[in-house]
Amino acid sequence: MRKVLLSCVLLSGFISAGSQAGDFTVDQNKERFNMDSLTVKVGDNISFTNSDTVKHNLTVVTPEEESNNLGTEPPGAVVKYSPPKKGTYDIRCKIHPTMKMKIKVEG
Repeated sequence: MRKVLLSCVLLSGFISAGSQAGDFTVDQNKERFNMDSLTVKVGDNISFTNSDTVKHNLTVVTPEEESNNLGTEPPGAVVKYSPPKKGTYDIRCKIHPTMKMKIKVEG
């Protein structure tokens, strides 16, 4: 009986842990994102940290090609974003047009 109860407790903990959102960090430095692409799941949290000495702007272009301006970030700022649905999102800086990355969101 104890083994069955322990197995149920461990299994429920595994299921709960599997449903928690993940946390990811993208750094902005030297007028670049520190990665070209990132794969996350719906509901995951992405923090964009401006480690640069200049301002940046975060614009998210959704899979439906809708543009969402998340604003201008001064050096040291952190902007958080959680993609609402599956698809590929383009992330851009309107201040520095060469700053681009893609985020693939899985279900």
